[in-house]
Amino acid sequence: MTVRELFARLHGRDVAVLPNPGNCGDGLIWLALKQLCRDHRMRVVELLEPHPAQGEVLLVPAAGNLTRHYHTMTTLLAPYLRTFDEIYILPCSVDASEPEVERFLRELPAHVHLFAREKYSYAQARFAIGDDARVHLDHDLAFALDYRKWKRNGKGLLNAFRGDLESRGLPLPAGNLDVSVLGSSGDGEVLPRLLRHAATVRTDRAHVSICAAMLGKETHVYPNDYHKLRGIFEYSLASMPNVVFHGFDEIYAGAAG
Repeated sequence: MTVRELFARLHGRDVAVLPNPGNCGDGLIWLALKQLCRDHRMRVVELLEPHPAQGEVLLVPAAGNLTRHYHTMTTLLAPYLRTFDEIYILPCSVDASEPEVERFLRELPAHVHLFAREKYSYAQARFAIGDDARVHLDHDLAFALDYRKWKRNGKGLLNAFRGDLESRGLPLPAGNLDVSVLGSSGDGEVLPRLLRHAATVRTDRAHVSICAAMLGKETHVYPNDYHKLRGIFEYSLASMPNVVFHGFDEIYAGAAG
């Protein structure tokens, strides 16, 4: 099952959404999710955790919140696992080397489906969940967003590298601007509004990479400290002529230009 097939099945239905708290990269996902829901005439109730709720369908944009450094989704989702008939964890990355994530995946009830957004997470989720019928592979939701209104010819270089736990700990290039932390998960338009002004973007942020690529920018993707960026590039970005992936042996500070 693909995300598009899922939304076709849910067309016209009432759904609840448990947003992933985070930065404006998560906001880009939320923006795309709202667009998909509008396109399929779905009526959406946003759950403001820990508000108690029950219903038929719960959509969960977990993004990068089932990994070693960030896995609060394991507790955010827990109260709702028994109160909704169908639960869909939308395209995300998982790192089952984190014991809490591995346990969460292994104990997911049979009515919970998970979409992985790259093949490394897909393999780990299949192994941990142990039911191939409930694990699916599809692109990050941000690829479903319509970017046309933000497309323009920009100028100059934007270095947008992260400085948090997922970074590789290398020196940041001069003038670095970690644009993802300039907004929250409620600020979906921050990234496209900022990135449209650049001609070239270098980053180790997943949604900066996706947004820059979809805006047609010359996009240089560098790895974070686990498989997320490499996996998203290989599965979703490698066919795009404006996107280049730089391996672990390349130092982004030295490539700042």
